[in-house]
Amino acid sequence: MKKVTGIVFFFLLVFSTPLQAGEVIDRIVAVVNDDLITLSELKETISTLNTDTQTISKKEERSILEQMIEQRLLEQEAKKLGITVTESEVDAAIESVKKNLNLTDEQMREVLERQNLSPESFRQQWRIQILANKLIASQLKGQIAITEDEIRKEYEENYKQSKTVDEVRIAHVLIPVNSPDEEEKARETAEKVLKLAESGYEFEKLAKEYSKDSVSAERGGDLGYFKKGDLAKPIEDAVENTPVGGIVGPVRSPMGYHIIKVIDKKEASEERPLEAVRDEIREKLYRQKAEKALKNWIEQIKKTAYIEVKL
Repeated sequence: MKKVTGIVFFFLLVFSTPLQAGEVIDRIVAVVNDDLITLSELKETISTLNTDTQTISKKEERSILEQMIEQRLLEQEAKKLGITVTESEVDAAIESVKKNLNLTDEQMREVLERQNLSPESFRQQWRIQILANKLIASQLKGQIAITEDEIRKEYEENYKQSKTVDEVRIAHVLIPVNSPDEEEKARETAEKVLKLAESGYEFEKLAKEYSKDSVSAERGGDLGYFKKGDLAKPIEDAVENTPVGGIVGPVRSPMGYHIIKVIDKKEASEERPLEAVRDEIREKLYRQKAEKALKNWIEQIKKTAYIEVKL
């Protein structure tokens, strides 16, 4: 599946969800003004990143907690400014995701489950993203200007000479790994599928029989075309030197093990004048400046906030 695009800033890559009534609060790991972050919230956030809470380093754990603190500050500032996000806005964002990825409600649920995300957590992610966009519009937009010189410089350095777009079409069989206990069994299954594929067994049938990616399995594992940089690095590295028709694997990604078939490779020659990419460049530069401005804004808020880390 293609990546979901949008402005998702450094501290929006992780997020926390409220505890349900009756859950045990292990202990407080951070105080952010009048808000508390608990250990259970931190561990839940770590799990949504497909990271094993038992093997994560203290440095990584602290980094994720810092991101959660910044998110709380953002929410607090939005509340002070009277900036809110309606349920209909969140609904529209999620519907857009489903439309872009051509997913049914059931397929969407399956994708979220593989990412250790509940529908409520996914809604929270989009709520925070929309909130950040509104904060930028209300507080920072006037501070962000893109000049013609900046556009031309970016064009000369990164766009003018880009005359080819490498694309690869692949199919895969996904054997997921949802916990450390499943690692060995998943690898054994992946190696079994690889041997069957290499022996001439029809790849499309293997995908329908073994792949847990139900979205692509129905299409014989076909994921479509990807431009260079769109694929996860382990997968991109694996298919780069694999010829059309070739099969490679098992390839480990955060989702599990992949057996991959290269269906097609193509180069699309492209020479685009500045005017054809002006809007694309402007959006890219705006996104970069907005991220920097928002980060600086949060850093200023930190200076006057009461933050106590107990991790």
